[in-house]
Amino acid sequence: TSNDSNKEFKYTKNKSIDKDFDARSYYNLNLYGIYSDYKIVRCNDDKISIRVEITTKSNREKDAEEMLNNINIEINDSKKSETIEAKTVIKNKKMYNINFQIEYYISIPKNMFLTIDNSYGKIKIDKLNKGIVLDLKYGELTIDSLLSNNNIIDISYSDAKIKYVNWINGELKYSDIRINDGNNIDLNMKYCNAKFGDVKKLTATCEYSEVNCNNID
Repeated sequence: TSNDSNKEFKYTKNKSIDKDFDARSYYNLNLYGIYSDYKIVRCNDDKISIRVEITTKSNREKDAEEMLNNINIEINDSKKSETIEAKTVIKNKKMYNINFQIEYYISIPKNMFLTIDNSYGKIKIDKLNKGIVLDLKYGELTIDSLLSNNNIIDISYSDAKIKYVNWINGELKYSDIRINDGNNIDLNMKYCNAKFGDVKKLTATCEYSEVNCNNID
């Protein structure tokens, strides 16, 4: 995503990247993004599929083409460390009157561990059987379910919605969070608005924050 998202432009340029990896569930997937949107789903295969669609728009064709060339996706597969890494690299972020979108569509084995560090973008995740370490700034987070007991989040200036979490520990600043149901929630919050549904155990350390919980067992 980028500025001028509601503006119409004369020229549009596109490119896409497709990568497939054989990866066991014990592999780790590390994602490092900026101005990037992620949609992550589970699959029953021992494979990771990464598709990235990049679109640039401008009233000058040369600028749209130049911005497209400025955006690169670095994808590395390290069998030694059993880690696959995908990183958004933007060479020049100061081009004006340009709209661009970077959209990741990722399919992972259902028991894979995720690390995500993203700024200025949206993250949408299906159910995760294994854990996640997530750092999000100036973005939106939507998660169906976090089923493991190893989920750590660090969220700033963002909006987060999670349907169910088994266990989560995290830091939030200047953010809104909604968790419908949870087993064990432990959060430090500053200048936040938090809403919880049915929770078994809730530990919240708050500064200048509002917390609402429907039910604690």
